[in-house]
Amino acid sequence: MKTPHLYLLFCIAFCLLALSSCEVKDNTPCTPRHKYHPLTAEEKSKTPYFTNPDFDTIRFASNTGDTLVFALQSIDSSWYIEDDNRNPEGCPNLQYYENRSIRYKSLMTIDFITISQSIKSFDYTQPYIIVAFNYTHFFMWADWIGWSGYTNYIDEYFYNNRTYKASILKYADSEDTTSSSIIYNKDYGAYSIFIKEQNKTYHLIYP
Repeated sequence: MKTPHLYLLFCIAFCLLALSSCEVKDNTPCTPRHKYHPLTAEEKSKTPYFTNPDFDTIRFASNTGDTLVFALQSIDSSWYIEDDNRNPEGCPNLQYYENRSIRYKSLMTIDFITISQSIKSFDYTQPYIIVAFNYTHFFMWADWIGWSGYTNYIDEYFYNNRTYKASILKYADSEDTTSSSIIYNKDYGAYSIFIKEQNKTYHLIYP
């Protein structure tokens, strides 16, 4: 006759034990943190294209006598977003890294030039610049530019009555010194461009 009472007591004890083991969840909403990392003045000084109005139009002459004139077509900017997961509240801790690009289109041909500058992206974790002549790309870490310790550093380069200082020579394929190449400095950008497939070298003549 006492069995039902014992069963009832057992059920009550089990329920109390289950309730005591449950944690009450804090449903208080947390606030995501946002931190922006814009390009610094030092980083912006690595290229003249975005800030110098003289570079709204750029002109090159080739070693075969033809001339290419490029006009500024567009400037785009974006932010690479990364969640570093270090927020103690468990909320997103978002880091925003500035990226920008500029595109030039030839006035007479189908050629184009693009320059991209980024602090950080999905592929790279430090500031870099990419110059593209049509579909030939030249990648440079930003701290290479003007650094005398760089492997292919050029202290002075003289062409067409102009002296270019603190330049670097960058190959499209870093392991192939016969590949396409550019000579670049922070004041004039890519002022000499050799395109292997065309067997042509283009030199900046304006600005």
